[in-house]
Amino acid sequence: MAIFVEKRYPNAAILERIKAPQGHLKQWFTCVPVQNGRRIGPEVACTGSISYSSFADIKGTASITLHQEFNWLNTELMPIMHLQMSATEAAYIPLGTYIPSTPEYQMDENGEERWTIKAYDRLTILNEDGLTASWHIPAGASYLDAITTLLFSANISDVVIRDQTDATLGVDRDYEIGTRKLTIINDLLTDINYYALFTDLYGQIVIQAYAPPSTTQYDFLYDDKNSSILRRAISDSRDYLNKPNVFVAITNNPDLDVQLTSVITNDNPASPLSTVARNRKIVTNPPYSPEGITTQAALDAYLRRIAFESGEIYQHVTFTTAINPLHGHLNNVFLGHPKIHGVFSETEWSFPLEPGGLMTHTARKAVII
Repeated sequence: MAIFVEKRYPNAAILERIKAPQGHLKQWFTCVPVQNGRRIGPEVACTGSISYSSFADIKGTASITLHQEFNWLNTELMPIMHLQMSATEAAYIPLGTYIPSTPEYQMDENGEERWTIKAYDRLTILNEDGLTASWHIPAGASYLDAITTLLFSANISDVVIRDQTDATLGVDRDYEIGTRKLTIINDLLTDINYYALFTDLYGQIVIQAYAPPSTTQYDFLYDDKNSSILRRAISDSRDYLNKPNVFVAITNNPDLDVQLTSVITNDNPASPLSTVARNRKIVTNPPYSPEGITTQAALDAYLRRIAFESGEIYQHVTFTTAINPLHGHLNNVFLGHPKIHGVFSETEWSFPLEPGGLMTHTARKAVII
């Protein structure tokens, strides 16, 4: 077997390389045992699959099979994709960090041992850790300070804050004993119009402000050109059921002197979902009731996001490509299929840890604004 010098390559170089015909593209997969982001054992060959669902609480899932046992109680697994870049060099591409949940041991008739592990991304730590005492956050406290305090209390220090904010709580917040730390953090992030927590390819926890999907900018391009990794098979669906045209939100905070209300009505005659086109109102029921919002401007911004994400007709597409190991959270992809064109927001993806495997993508875009 050839020996390659392995190193990190720029994303652009990796994207260019995976366009090579499959017969000329050498790739292989291994798994590295890690603990708190540090390697603790030998790199071993592995097979299996990984998947990602952007709107799930625990977004990354892996099923991994290997022929070596580790201490599953305190070992995390980081799958690695190795991609030959030249005659002597290969790219070393982490694919996230996963916490084993259900290791299964098997031995075949030849005495060959293997362990198959169901594993989940590092948000599992926060989902399993809860308050051991009630927690009071006073009005005026920094949202980011409260969030990082909870992260550190769960022994998570490998955190990337992509967007800073000086937002502070307008009223006191109290959480009961036993409340999951992931639930609390995501509640606080919703107050300031941030994404729920997610992890990156290195297993780091990411804090990032919400941004509406772009209709023109994209992270990856998949078209039907000769050098494309897009496959022909594709499916397309649209969901029209129970799509509201009136959105209502009220504040749910006893410390406010006056209850705030926000209403957004789609009365655009050009929209088939509008009150005008359908000749009736379909109102969100029950009203949205965020706990931490204390100003009219914040409530209006909150509801605008809800209306954008929940009140549109979405075109959903599922398509396949060669494996692109650089996908992450809600990537924008341009799809140039003979039947479907446009920029889509990717909500799910998955691929096998197998050379020459195919990657399945699910993405969506609003077709009515």
